[in-house]
Amino acid sequence: MIILRWALLLISVVIYRVWFPDYPPYHQIRFDYDVAVIIMIGLYKGPRVGVIMGWLVGFLAHATNADQFVWTSLLGGLFGWLIGQWRDRLFLEQFVSRWIVFAIGILAYKLLHWVIVIGSGGAPWYETLGLQILPTVAIDATLTVVLCSVWERIQRSDADSGQSQTADASKH
Repeated sequence: MIILRWALLLISVVIYRVWFPDYPPYHQIRFDYDVAVIIMIGLYKGPRVGVIMGWLVGFLAHATNADQFVWTSLLGGLFGWLIGQWRDRLFLEQFVSRWIVFAIGILAYKLLHWVIVIGSGGAPWYETLGLQILPTVAIDATLTVVLCSVWERIQRSDADSGQSQTADASKH
C-alpha cells in the first residue's frame, strides 16, 4: 500500500506538469506543485527520504526537457534534504514563521534554478525577480503552508479515530 501511495504522488507531479506546463500566459507566475511536494516529503519524512524523493520529483517534473532535468533533480534533492534537516524546528513553528522559512527556501531554490538552469539570458534580472520569481515564491509558500496544515489535520483526525476505535474495542 505504501508503494502505491508513493507511485500516486509521483504520478500526480507528472500530471500536474502536463496540465500546467512551464509557461503560463501571464508573466510565468504559477504554483510549483513539485516544489510543494519536495517540501512536504522533506518535512514529514526527513532528510534521507527528502533527498531521494526530491531528486526523483525534480527529475520527473522536468524529464521532458533535457537541458533542465539533471540540475532540477540535483536542486530538488538538495532542497528535500534541507527541509528534512529543518523538520524538527518547523513542526514547532507557527504558520507565519513556517511561511517565512518556506519562502526563503523556495526563493533560494528559484534563484539557483534561474542562475544555473535557465540562465540570465531572457529578461532583465529585475523584471525576472520582481515579476516572476517573487510572486511565485509567495504563492508557493502560501499554498504549501496550507497543504501542510491540511495534511497535519488529516493525520491528527486519523490518529484520534484510531485511538477511539481502540478504546471502544477494549470496553467490550
